Amino acid sequence: MPKHISATTAKVETAIIARMLMCGIDVPEALKEFVGKQREEAWIPNPEASGATVPGPKGLWVAVDPIPAYVDAGWMPAENPFSGRTDTAMARRILDDARIDAAIVAPAMSMLVDIEQVEHVVLVEAVEALKRRLNDAPLDRTEPAHHALMEVFAKICAVLGRNDLFDATLISVASGNARKWPNERIRVNRDESGSALDALLNSALVFAITSGGPLIDQMRTFSSRLEDIANAWPTANSAVISCLDVVVRKVDAPTAAGALWPALIGLRTRR
Repeated sequence: MPKHISATTAKVETAIIARMLMCGIDVPEALKEFVGKQREEAWIPNPEASGATVPGPKGLWVAVDPIPAYVDAGWMPAENPFSGRTDTAMARRILDDARIDAAIVAPAMSMLVDIEQVEHVVLVEAVEALKRRLNDAPLDRTEPAHHALMEVFAKICAVLGRNDLFDATLISVASGNARKWPNERIRVNRDESGSALDALLNSALVFAITSGGPLIDQMRTFSSRLEDIANAWPTANSAVISCLDVVVRKVDAPTAAGALWPALIGLRTRR
């Protein structure tokens, strides 16, 4: 079954300009800038066009793949980073390029690839590359790149069913944060330590949602990982409680009672 086609403004602009190129219409430079940017010698398409193609009904103009049109117009060479037009091909290309620059894996996967559509063997290689990045070249944990790395890692672990790998990494990162900020009272998104905690909380949520199942099961998965974070990073306990308090108010009563309240009560007793 085809994936949902999100007709964002950028997607529509991309489709219109691709259609113009396919019809042989000269596209002014100003319109070209709507769908990409010149970077030194190369013209780079926007992420809306760069990702893998989404199958749609035949003849649906908004679902057209713009990359071949860009190549035919001479905007891009035939051999380019976006020439693989499936999620698996895009992921494979990202991993190949990462042999030169390992930092690109998480942001490129996040922008260009639907991880749930990538073949298993490529995901296995990707999760190993991300694990090495977390272990061997730890980023500043307050930076967006670290958030992206944790989020993509969480999603791939969930798709692969690698609960053990995600849990071990989550605890390892939380423990590292505890050593970095040993005496600081952590508050989400208020300072550097709070930003580092936010990366952990977000990755736990992404892992739970991607793992799927009924909402109550997702929330059990989420609350269990939040308990792991608080165990490994005790000074973040109050901030974790605040996060769970918010989530409890967002879900229905049976889900809160069955999946969130046990963890919340347990965390409150540690204060």
